[in-house]
Amino acid sequence: MDTPEHAVQPYEPEDIGEFIRFPKRIAQLLEQIEETRALLTVVLLPKPQRYMSAVLRVDRGQHAFYIDELNPKTGHERLHAGMQVRFFTALRGVAIAFNARVQGKGEHEGVGFYRIAFPEELHYRQRRGHFRARAVGQIPVQLDHEAREDQPALSISGMLHDISTGGVGLLIPEGSAIEAESVFDRCAIEAPEWGFIRSPLRICHLVPGRGKYTFVGAEWLEPDRLARSAIERFVLALEREDLKRQGNG
Repeated sequence: MDTPEHAVQPYEPEDIGEFIRFPKRIAQLLEQIEETRALLTVVLLPKPQRYMSAVLRVDRGQHAFYIDELNPKTGHERLHAGMQVRFFTALRGVAIAFNARVQGKGEHEGVGFYRIAFPEELHYRQRRGHFRARAVGQIPVQLDHEAREDQPALSISGMLHDISTGGVGLLIPEGSAIEAESVFDRCAIEAPEWGFIRSPLRICHLVPGRGKYTFVGAEWLEPDRLARSAIERFVLALEREDLKRQGNG
């Protein structure tokens, strides 16, 4: 498949969601982020740069949570107590964003960690997040579903446009037999240097693009443990590639 001259831009609907300010609900969501091992995108200001982390533990009694050492490690030197930090993540396909204050940092067995105060409010969006890793080069994608009583078997080849822990953006040939709400038994993404993803997904929306391609936005459908780990590796690898490009820019 040839690379399109003009990459299709993802459809960005208006934000639909709510601001959650009730401390118990904020704690519940942070605990779910920890339990699902969702990746955190951490943005340090005033010079915005993205790092990756994960929630290690939520301490309701102290109204704080702990996150893992920032990746790349240059973030460990930049982050300090009193700093306001911006967080983005996705929980079961729903984007979450919030600001929070760093209370302190430390190390355990040579690995850094940080204590973060509960945010005063948390933006819980009813859609896949803006904050997703863009694909580098041509990464092939294969969509398949088995024949059903009301639907024949279908197989579609495309390319990865972007990926997050909540879902993917794909480029597929214009005119492919696909529509919103379609469910595929398997989405297979292969990049030998990063690994392989196999997971069911649901098509959320399609946006006709320029030339021969249509942009497809989709969400993961209950990926298993191996698939979740593979998705996280992909996101982290692409985030690293993006940070390298920023550093060389």
